[in-house]
Amino acid sequence: MVYRGTQLRCRDACVSYAGNGGKVEALRNISLETGRNEFLSILGPSGCGKTTLLRLLAGLVVPQQGTVERIPPQAAASGRILLVRQENSLFP
Repeated sequence: MVYRGTQLRCRDACVSYAGNGGKVEALRNISLETGRNEFLSILGPSGCGKTTLLRLLAGLVVPQQGTVERIPPQAAASGRILLVRQENSLFP
């Protein structure tokens, strides 16, 4: 995900989904802040919420709790987001 010249601030964000056995917490109380033009890597085991976090930061998912903001706000920035995911077909 690339944000040119934009910082991201995420405060106490929570995202959950309805699962077969009830509510599944994908993210709980996530807080982070990026610097301008900073390169950010998200690492973790399968199923830990990496994709949910990327979708949250890209604005594709809305947190049930907490906030995610762009600095400057999206209206002042170009508003363009590049999100490239690694699919299973790319690497064995």
